[in-house]
Amino acid sequence: MQTGGVDFLFRSEPARTARRVVALDAYFRRAVLDRDTFRCHHAADCRGSHPGRFLEGQLHHVGPHYDLTVNGVPRRIVVVGQEYGHGREHVSLRERSDMICGFAHRHRFKKKDGFPARNPHMRGTTSLLRLLFGRGLRTDYAGEFIDLAGESVHIFEAFALLNFLLCSAVTKPGSAGFRGGQPGCSTRVMRTNCAEHVRKALEILEPTVVVAQGRAVRRWLDMVWDAVEPAHRTLPLERVRLGDRSMLLASFAHPSAPTRDNWGANASQPYLRKTVAPTVAALRAAAGLAPSGRRHKNPPLRSTASPSKM
Repeated sequence: MQTGGVDFLFRSEPARTARRVVALDAYFRRAVLDRDTFRCHHAADCRGSHPGRFLEGQLHHVGPHYDLTVNGVPRRIVVVGQEYGHGREHVSLRERSDMICGFAHRHRFKKKDGFPARNPHMRGTTSLLRLLFGRGLRTDYAGEFIDLAGESVHIFEAFALLNFLLCSAVTKPGSAGFRGGQPGCSTRVMRTNCAEHVRKALEILEPTVVVAQGRAVRRWLDMVWDAVEPAHRTLPLERVRLGDRSMLLASFAHPSAPTRDNWGANASQPYLRKTVAPTVAALRAAAGLAPSGRRHKNPPLRSTASPSKM
């Protein structure tokens, strides 16, 4: 596959991804959700901190082709959002992945040919992944696929979507469908307690790239990292350390932000073009795949004190 004069060779290790999902499932069954039994030891504290509607046990999506290399460079992408913001409760890893992968095929970037449009959050996520995979800022459905040894795979199957919060605190009932949730009303207690689950998920997934969707999410992630270092002078790109692994972190406004920073309404939003796109270009270069195809060595991460907890 060639984009902008650069050849991209994608390879996937689905067996390795399957092992990660088994490990993640084992952790969640033990520490968070086992079928319809909510096991989190923080449950009482979190429920007690929010007087409104509380939707428990909503797990992550890990695409079957999460373990990718691009021109031989590992490219494991994790996008971190805030929370579901809607029902239903007790959503397993498999159910969430079925939801996201099915949603990729049952919806389009824009309403077309009888298919409904994606919500702003997932339109923004589509644009983000297209940029990360060198597919360009367009809205064609065919451009949402990458070639893996002759198999055409949708980009939603090649990343992981985590929510920082595994429970949703909302003020009114949200849609049971996948149309976007209610504004979050999470408490400090919930965010602090969920940080340990986010860290464990990241330790298992070992991403090379993390994208925070929402400025609040970026702040919450300070409870997870062991060290943080700027990776660009002007763009929202950092290098972070988790244990003995370092990874790149790009941080953006939420795609559905009701401000000029919205980048999920369409593929021509100014924030998408002027902030998200150049940051992803810098990320790709720092991750080892420059636009020219040259490899770049990563600078050493300076050891810092652990970020203060919220």
